[in-house]
This record gives sequence, C-alpha cells and structure tokens, in this order.
Amino acid sequence: MDDITMDVDLSEGPHAPRVVMPQHPLEQLYDRLIEQLRALAEEAVQAERIRIEGELGSAASIHSRSARSRFGSAPLPVGDEWIQGSPRDWLPLLASFPLPGMPAAPRTRAKAKGAPPSLLSFLTPPGQPGGRRARDWSRGDWLRAVSELADYVPSRDLGFIRQDVESTFATLFT
Repeated sequence: MDDITMDVDLSEGPHAPRVVMPQHPLEQLYDRLIEQLRALAEEAVQAERIRIEGELGSAASIHSRSARSRFGSAPLPVGDEWIQGSPRDWLPLLASFPLPGMPAAPRTRAKAKGAPPSLLSFLTPPGQPGGRRARDWSRGDWLRAVSELADYVPSRDLGFIRQDVESTFATLFT
C-alpha cells in the first residue's frame, strides 16, 4: 500500500500558530489592581449582606428599605451584575461597607463629594472616554492614585497595592 501524504499550509487559518505578544508590565499591574479592587468590593458587599441579614433576621429581605446600609450612601447591590461594572462603580461600595470587625470610616467632607476626579480618571478603563492605557500614566500618577484610593477607602489596608506599584516601577527602571 502506498503511503499518501499531503502538505498542508498551516500559516493561515484556524490552525495557524498564534503569536501572543507579552503584555507590558504596567498593563499587568493595572489588571492586578482592578482584580484586587473587584475582590475587595465583593468581600465588602458580602460582609454587608451578612451583617444586614444578622440584624434583620433571615425572614426579612436584605433588599428592603429598612435594610439600607447604615455606613454610607451606597445602596446594597442586588445580585452580582454590579461586578461587571467598572472600578469607578465599586469605589462607593468600598468606601461605605467596612470589613467585618472594623468600624465604619468617618464620613468626611471629601468622601461626601465622592472620589477625587484624578482617581476616577485613573480607574476609567482604556477605550472609554477619559481612559488611558496603564503605561501612559506616569509613576507619579500611579502613586497619587494609590494614595487617593487609600484616603478614600480608609477601612481597607491597601498597602499591598502600593508595594506592587513600587516593585513594578523598580523593575522597569533599574
């Protein structure tokens, strides 16, 4: 029996090898920052739901008018759709709902006005109005955003984010 072989060009089409360009370290850092904020916001919302259920009892709905958070103006989100929102949307949740065992942060005049515009701009994803790629922000912009985030959300220990920013910039510019 003859061995029949065929040459197939795999340089195009669905079987073509894909070249994945490594992501810039600052883009990776931005992705980590967003993921950390998402995790903190999820934790804050879950802790607030548990707190409200404990206060109202299991028979009451956590979405009733009496179940509003006593810690701030952010309403308790219904379901998990809010997670798909932008980091800008999570800031009021982080600022309003303290971690279990931590007191609520005092409501300051700055917090009442909302997050600083520079922080909101920093957290706007690229491709949206006002958003920029992570590598387009200077080191000072990064540090100011982390500092403003820590000031706006004092009930969270965000030191690990500052360390991540510092170590990334140290590796990039040494």
